[in-house]
Amino acid sequence: MKKLIIVVISIIALLFISDKLYKSYRLHYLTNDRAVLFIYINIKNEDYVDYFNIDKNNIENPTDFFISCVVPDYENSFLINCRNNYPLNNINCNLDYDFNSQYELKKSYAKGHQLILQLKNKNTGKKIAEKNIFPNWIYGKINHIIVEKDKEYKYCSN
Repeated sequence: MKKLIIVVISIIALLFISDKLYKSYRLHYLTNDRAVLFIYINIKNEDYVDYFNIDKNNIENPTDFFISCVVPDYENSFLINCRNNYPLNNINCNLDYDFNSQYELKKSYAKGHQLILQLKNKNTGKKIAEKNIFPNWIYGKINHIIVEKDKEYKYCSN
């Protein structure tokens, strides 16, 4: 009986220690079931009409709009930070993983590799149009995805 209690306590202690080690690992490293996404919109304001295939009469001044990014998943849809007209030479391809400040997409929640780009009014936040795109990001990596008028592509090779 004494050996059984020692075995049970040993198993519980090993499970507790392994859980603590995994949580510590997750704070500093990106696991293979998660991806970090940075989306950079490289579309000129005057090209919004063509890109979203909307009537030119709906937009008086293209500078009154911005594009937001939504990642659909099986539970909710998440707004993630899209950087509109961000200078591509300022992208840091050597960015270290930061558990507390970067959006992570869990592989088990994602609906494929889909992003929804929404054209919104800067003043009201009202959605004017949306477009689905399917960029190819890699799980276990920090992904820098550039969205241009004619294509989407990964910027950094890491």
